[in-house]
Amino acid sequence: MANSNTKIAIVTGAGQGIGRAIARVLAERGAGRRDGTMNFGDIIYTKEDGIATITINRPKVLNAFRGETVDEMIAAFKDSHDA
Repeated sequence: MANSNTKIAIVTGAGQGIGRAIARVLAERGAGRRDGTMNFGDIIYTKEDGIATITINRPKVLNAFRGETVDEMIAAFKDSHDA
């Protein structure tokens, strides 16, 4: 695989198992890196070791989307892109 520092990959299931392994390989091969955390109400967004993870965190409503959820996800995607 070529250098990935100008690419963005969205890996679903990157929190565990094969999705996490794929995300780590991409990070090791130069996918954009930026570590840190942003605070949101409907999602949990973290960046660690070059991997951004977005988790919808609305268990009382079975993780149903609402306008705020979408706005937070857009902000997290933009932040991960600005790495």
